[in-house]
Amino acid sequence: MKARARIVAGPGGPYSATVLRSDLPIVLRPADDAIHLAQGAAGPLGGDDLELSIEVPDGCSLRLRAVASTLVLPSATGGVARIVMRATVGNGASLELLLEPVVVADHAAVELVTDISLAADARLVWREEIVLGRHGETGGSASTRIDVVRGEIPLLRTGSELCGGDPVTHGSSVLGPGRAMGSLLRIGHGDDLRPPDRDAATMSLAGGGSLFVAVAPSAIGLRRRLDAHLAQAPVDLPTR
Repeated sequence: MKARARIVAGPGGPYSATVLRSDLPIVLRPADDAIHLAQGAAGPLGGDDLELSIEVPDGCSLRLRAVASTLVLPSATGGVARIVMRATVGNGASLELLLEPVVVADHAAVELVTDISLAADARLVWREEIVLGRHGETGGSASTRIDVVRGEIPLLRTGSELCGGDPVTHGSSVLGPGRAMGSLLRIGHGDDLRPPDRDAATMSLAGGGSLFVAVAPSAIGLRRRLDAHLAQAPVDLPTR
């Protein structure tokens, strides 16, 4: 399955859009607090290729949420599912992209690609969460990549390779005994140099902003950790 969906933010606040184009299984719905992303079909399955394009014009703001986790499942023919997010945020614009976890079931594989282009004074809050397996599962494999450019200058290039049951993934330098990893990227909201707690790290970016990375035994534990970190440095997203 191949799908291409698109959002263009409007001037009416973080929940408005001038373009809202769904493409199954990617379903986009406006709500009173945000634009919500839903799954119109099971999966993605191995071999699926899904892409969401996000545009936030100058002076606009957009808040994007998901109604549920994304469950990556294996297909009969095998293959790797690919999920791509591309975002462009203009001058004086803001994007808050806080989606739900990507859960990788046993024998499934997924490639997550995030490509973000920011104007020099744009603001961003972005969260990514990966969970290896459902309850009682070891979990499949996940490859992540995020590239961020700010004012046409590369700001961040990072990624990870995770595989359920792999001794490197579950070694002390990656997940340890846990099975969930998440990142919280904040740009344009001030640097965040507070020392993290155990099993977490905070990195100040040379071009401004910070990246917080944490691991946890479960999806619930990971979300609590990311929420606590965000609550200590709240984000003010314009309502107009």
